[in-house]
Order: sequence, then structure tokens, then C-alpha cells
Amino acid sequence: MKTSGILRDEVLLHVDDQMIPLNAQINRNALFYEAEAFQHIIEIENHEQCYEWLDESLSIMKVLEAARKDIGIVFPADHA
Repeated sequence: MKTSGILRDEVLLHVDDQMIPLNAQINRNALFYEAEAFQHIIEIENHEQCYEWLDESLSIMKVLEAARKDIGIVFPADHA
């Protein structure tokens, strides 16, 4: 598997003596597919999934904020 950052460029499928590259993600923006999935659950009015993802997002952001503060990364907005 080749990667660039968090985005997986391709997966190699080994079939007999052949290697077949697979890549379903053609958009280089790693958040494109997450935003697309979020748009879909809003369109079909799946509020339960929407709120689960929002809660997960908030939890992740709290961990990231605590980690950056622990290592001394401070942004101007932190003083507002």
C-alpha cells in the first residue's frame, strides 16, 4: 500500500501472479470523502448518525487541543 500523509494512494491486489492496483479515492483532498458522507447523512435526515459523528469530532478536537497545549503550541486565538 502506498500512502501520502493520511491518504491511501492505492492498494495492490495480488491475484495469482498479477498485481492489480486499486484506488477508489481519486480526490486528493483527504477530507473530501468525509464531507461527502456527512452531506449524505444530512440529506437522508439520519440525525442519529449526524450527532454521533459530531460528538466524535468534538472528542477528537478536545484531545488535539489538549495535546498541543501540553507541548506548548499556542495560537493567538487562545488569548482571546
